[in-house]
Amino acid sequence: MRMALVVMVGLVLGGSACKKSHDEAVKATREQCVKFLTAADTKATCDTLAGLTRDVAKPFADVSNEKDLSESDDSFLTKCMDSIAENYDRCKDNAAYKKAMDRLMSSVVQ
Repeated sequence: MRMALVVMVGLVLGGSACKKSHDEAVKATREQCVKFLTAADTKATCDTLAGLTRDVAKPFADVSNEKDLSESDDSFLTKCMDSIAENYDRCKDNAAYKKAMDRLMSSVVQ
């Protein structure tokens, strides 16, 4: 895990690789958020939402502390997080959802 972090830091310091890595992280996060928002709109089960929350945690952590997000990306990711939070009320008694939310929150805070 530490080696992966060292490699990522190396890529970030690598100039154009930084921009490409950032763009890929934003794209991955948007894709996972679209899946979550689509499922939330159809009132998917809490187990399904738990899996989607877990899937969005990693890419979201990669971009959540970025200062150079475009306004549309920032707005979209805020909408995604708001939807995840709104569904927490509906799914807070679901153990898988609670665990996924904890993982998401800890990854965003780091």
